[in-house]
Amino acid sequence: MNAIKLIELEQIYNFIAEYPEILSKTNFDRIRTFISVYHNDRGSEINICDENFLQIKYHGGIMSLDLNSVPNFLHKSDFITWCTNNLIH
Repeated sequence: MNAIKLIELEQIYNFIAEYPEILSKTNFDRIRTFISVYHNDRGSEINICDENFLQIKYHGGIMSLDLNSVPNFLHKSDFITWCTNNLIH
């Protein structure tokens, strides 16, 4: 695991966790917000296939994510661990 990537994930998480409306959102909306911010500057295209499923197109590849497998966004450590294992490519 690249330490810089971990720091980046934590910074994004901390930024989003401070959104005033974040606690009123569903866990799926919190996760989608995080993934959108994370992939925003990477030239990725995010397609929401349905409420629980995303596809991320990046550098010629496609990553499919079942959001049912993602830990609760409010459990920071578990969520960041999941991100390091599933979002970094």
